[in-house]
Amino acid sequence: MAYSITPKDRSATKALRRIARERLEDSVALVDADRMPRVALIHELRKNVKKTRALLRLVRPGFDAYARENAALRDAGRMLSDLRDADVLAQSFDNVATRVYMPPEALAALRDRVIAAPIAARDPDAVLKAHAEAIAEVAGRARKWEVAEAGFEAFEKGLERSWTAAQKAMRAAETEPSGEALHLWRKRVKDHW
Repeated sequence: MAYSITPKDRSATKALRRIARERLEDSVALVDADRMPRVALIHELRKNVKKTRALLRLVRPGFDAYARENAALRDAGRMLSDLRDADVLAQSFDNVATRVYMPPEALAALRDRVIAAPIAARDPDAVLKAHAEAIAEVAGRARKWEVAEAGFEAFEKGLERSWTAAQKAMRAAETEPSGEALHLWRKRVKDHW
């Protein structure tokens, strides 16, 4: 679900704190609950990081803690990259395996060597716990975040900046529609979710 700024927030600072804490605390709760399949959990955790970083970009011009908090969130998101990549690799492997004949024992051994062993070496539970701890630290600091401007002015410059970046990425994707250019355009558009 997209976040929204409401009249109940009363200030840009309160909106920033509320929205960020909702996203971040939701991530910690998801890890603690341990009820989702890992693929879905990692997807939700990464979405929460991305949405919180997009929010910070909106207030960046008046948010002195931007560099620290953005870096902390970026690093927390990167913790999940290997697990996400392993899950994508497993899905791809299983998809290809349905189209190739190999004795089941050989296929299982290959899958274990290519996918399961690297994941086990990473200890997914420890990675998720470390991610939740890093996110909880940011959520704790979010209680004291301050935005210099009040009202729409707090978001105006960041909105203009992100809109310009999205337009620039769109033009680049139109000129050279490579996978990388289209991905960058999609990321910049998502800054507005």
